[in-house]
Amino acid sequence: SVESGFVLGGDNGMVADGTYSWEVNFSTNTAVAIPVTKVGMIGGFNGWGGDVEMTFDPETLKYVGEVTLNAGDEWKFRFNGGWDYNYGINAEGVLVQGGPNIKTTEAGTYTVTLDMAHGSYATFEMVKH
Repeated sequence: SVESGFVLGGDNGMVADGTYSWEVNFSTNTAVAIPVTKVGMIGGFNGWGGDVEMTFDPETLKYVGEVTLNAGDEWKFRFNGGWDYNYGINAEGVLVQGGPNIKTTEAGTYTVTLDMAHGSYATFEMVKH
């Protein structure tokens, strides 16, 4: 992956169109943009063995995927097929980088929508079929 580094307060920086994960260090006044090339779901439903890839919808700016879950399944959103960037859910119900696993309470097939473009933090919605 290609990373773009910036000095905060410096000249304007440009990155190509796309989705990025940003690492910002206020101690060193630097920021790094890491391209997100793949968004997926991984968890107990597939033995933690590979991502169910999500599709980007350019009209809504959201990622959408379908997954069948059992009650009690735990899972996460994962980026670029690795564990460096993943979302779990904290006690307040907010998606956070490296957070605890998301727990499924009711078995079923779900359409899962991940929104990383609207609001001050990422959100997701699960609609059972």
